[in-house]
Amino acid sequence: MNRFVLDFLKHVLVYLVLAATLTAVFDRKNMPWGYGGPELTENDKREITLTVELFNKVLSDFYATGGDPALIDDMPASKNIKHFIYRDIGFIGRNGMILVLDQASSRVTSLRQDKDIVLATFFEEWNYVYQKFDTRKPVSGIKGMGLSYTYALSRKDNGWQIDSWGFEDVPAPSRKEEFLY
Repeated sequence: MNRFVLDFLKHVLVYLVLAATLTAVFDRKNMPWGYGGPELTENDKREITLTVELFNKVLSDFYATGGDPALIDDMPASKNIKHFIYRDIGFIGRNGMILVLDQASSRVTSLRQDKDIVLATFFEEWNYVYQKFDTRKPVSGIKGMGLSYTYALSRKDNGWQIDSWGFEDVPAPSRKEEFLY
């Protein structure tokens, strides 16, 4: 191979190694493997858990009242999530019903940071019943479910906010006592 080509390839290789090293040291969040950010402190973990608990309490209240917005400002969620919830409540209400949710238990199964968000996975047990909106008479039996949910949270000026959430396909955690649903 031509000496000029070998010198050129050597310089390119040195440049790539230098660029990768500098990026890894000074700009880790742009590396292909991501950047977990600083470790979550025990206070962060507690605040995240309390944020998800408050979200679920307000969520239950929204559904049980047919969408009364009294606690809308207390819900630590993005505007998009609030709109989604109200659309769902509206669908149920247009059918003359309300959904009464009761969270029986909630347990953190993992907390992990991914760039600017924290992904918090909880195993939750819920009881629910559909009722007639005007009479509150049940139109379904009381049912229960146990599911894992992952919440994507971001830090805001006033604490943590849930930006999205969804089902997670993970097995229920093992425990000695009976499931509560």
